[in-house]
Amino acid sequence: MPRLSEYTEEMADKICDLVAGGSNLTKIGQMDDMPSRKTIYKWKRENEAFGNNYTRARDTRADARADRIDDIIDKVGQDELAPDRARVMIDSIKWLAGKEAPKRYGDKVEVEHSGNVEVKLWE
Repeated sequence: MPRLSEYTEEMADKICDLVAGGSNLTKIGQMDDMPSRKTIYKWKRENEAFGNNYTRARDTRADARADRIDDIIDKVGQDELAPDRARVMIDSIKWLAGKEAPKRYGDKVEVEHSGNVEVKLWE
């Protein structure tokens, strides 16, 4: 079956919805009814509106990742998932969410300044 290569707003919206829901371009590009990952990258370069929507979808995906942590915690509580496996999964999800939306999920960075400031006035 030939891959989809013609850009449409409908397809762009579908891609962004999938990304916002937690999917990535590799998975999307492997779906039968979707364009290849290479084609999607081309669309992002050539279509500013799609590129902006894709960026927002990735930001939203960080929220989907954070929500997934709750599901993992529930599975541990119900003895469906081993705590050590859950910890690895949660740490990975937190790292990815922190990279996609650093202001909300990234590590807080504190800058401390120490030292003396010397001011010399002209005489």
